[in-house]
Amino acid sequence: MYNINSANVFGIILIRYTSFMTINDLKPGVVFEFEGQPWKVLKTTHVHMGRGSSVVQTKIKNILTGSLQERALRPRDEVKPADIDT
Repeated sequence: MYNINSANVFGIILIRYTSFMTINDLKPGVVFEFEGQPWKVLKTTHVHMGRGSSVVQTKIKNILTGSLQERALRPRDEVKPADIDT
């Protein structure tokens, strides 16, 4: 399904996929692009609501600005791997 090449550089896990990532691929240390900005995952928690769909509560850090956010990402949210050259 995916062609994965990963490398751990300076504590950042870089994963290159051939397509979009699912929210289940988000683990601490993974860098991804969301809403046009590169983000690093700091913490994730999988939450399943009663009748609703599952969400992944994430604490993420913007690599460009350094700002921290907590987001609830749903399966319909499109995240793709960040193309970061070190």
